[in-house]
Amino acid sequence: MAKKASKKNIEKKENKVFEKALFSQRFLAYLIDAVLIFLISAIAIFPVSNSESLEELTVQNTTIMNQYLEQKIDASTYMNQTMDISYEIAKQSGIATIITIFVYILYYVVFQFYHQGQTLGKRVMKIQVKSREKEELTLNQLLLRAAIANSILMNTLILLFAIFASKDVYIGGSYIFTIIQYIVIFASVLMVMYRKDGCGVHDLIAHTEVVRCELKEKELEVCES
Repeated sequence: MAKKASKKNIEKKENKVFEKALFSQRFLAYLIDAVLIFLISAIAIFPVSNSESLEELTVQNTTIMNQYLEQKIDASTYMNQTMDISYEIAKQSGIATIITIFVYILYYVVFQFYHQGQTLGKRVMKIQVKSREKEELTLNQLLLRAAIANSILMNTLILLFAIFASKDVYIGGSYIFTIIQYIVIFASVLMVMYRKDGCGVHDLIAHTEVVRCELKEKELEVCES
């Protein structure tokens, strides 16, 4: 009798379904994570940042912009000089970009994997990432998801172009990658807001979903409050 009752309880548990996370929950979790990861990245790259050189390049960029606004240089000259500075900034920021990408992977992939699909922002908002394939969430799913949702793929491609490509190829490539990333983000926001399952582009590709931690009938909690 005890075994039958236990089996019945297990079947009842497996039949429970999670509710999708609200857009407001996901947005607030995103903001919390964005602020946190910005602070962590800033601390991590501070020892290796060449602040004086980057500051000089930023001042040069501002000077060129003012010259263009005052019509001291034409648009072609302004664009060429601005692209030169942007290319140089990207090359000098290579180490900082690598560290930032590494921090993003640690937080959005490794940390989230070992905390049941939760970042700190998601934990505060009581939501989590789950696999849509009725299996345990994997590192590969989280890596694929973060590559798209957290711009890891775009930043990696832009870094490679800055290191190995010419200035013109870098400028064109970074422009295309940035446009694609904005389109994906915009599409994902609309999908999260209006799709019944709340899945964005990154969720569909990684076969994941974001749900509330509590089961629909509130009989079982999976996440920590």
